[in-house]
Amino acid sequence: MGFLMAQEDITDSGGVGSGGYAFGFKGGPTVATQTWNGFQRNALFSYHGSAFVEAMGRWNDKNAVAKRSSFQAELGYQRKGSTFRNVFFYNQGNQKVSIPSNLFHNISLTLLGKGAFKIKERSLAYYAIGLNLNYTVNYQLVGMGSSAGVNRFNYGIWLGGGYEWQLGKGPWAFFIEANINPDISKQVFMPPGLRTQYQDPVSGQPIYTTEQKVYNLVFEFSLGVKINK
Repeated sequence: MGFLMAQEDITDSGGVGSGGYAFGFKGGPTVATQTWNGFQRNALFSYHGSAFVEAMGRWNDKNAVAKRSSFQAELGYQRKGSTFRNVFFYNQGNQKVSIPSNLFHNISLTLLGKGAFKIKERSLAYYAIGLNLNYTVNYQLVGMGSSAGVNRFNYGIWLGGGYEWQLGKGPWAFFIEANINPDISKQVFMPPGLRTQYQDPVSGQPIYTTEQKVYNLVFEFSLGVKINK
């Protein structure tokens, strides 16, 4: 294994060896967290999936290290949110109830700039940075219902990388990938004084909200398949 590549390997036709374009699918587990006014909630373990298309440049072997740049666009489904563990409230019937997860179902568009380093003739490592745009199509926000200030459109940063390997001389390749996806915009802004569906177990009085500014932070791990053209 090494980074030194002969020129004929770099310009070899097909897949990892040349430029062109590719398309494929990826998906896997998600670890989603939320920050509520500076306090981190427990993680929500979920999943994600997307389809992508990639426009790849040709390999450049300057300084004896084979590199290339590419642009990738992805469209997929992403779940964000947080959970409550061992936390209970009392409902209006004075029954003890556990609190379910805050869950946001998103259609996600991701635009990435990628850089790759050739490792072997048919394998590479890559890094990527870009912008993640989300539209929340549905959500479950504990205790608030439709009164909460959920922001349907959100945006954030995508940072990650992975390892890709090609099967033989054909167009098929597989890859593993990890990324972190912090939102810049607020998923929820909740003004103070909204009445929740819960009540104080001692006094029986309704529980009202304090002001909340909610940000998402997501970690994703993916396994993908890619067809190079």
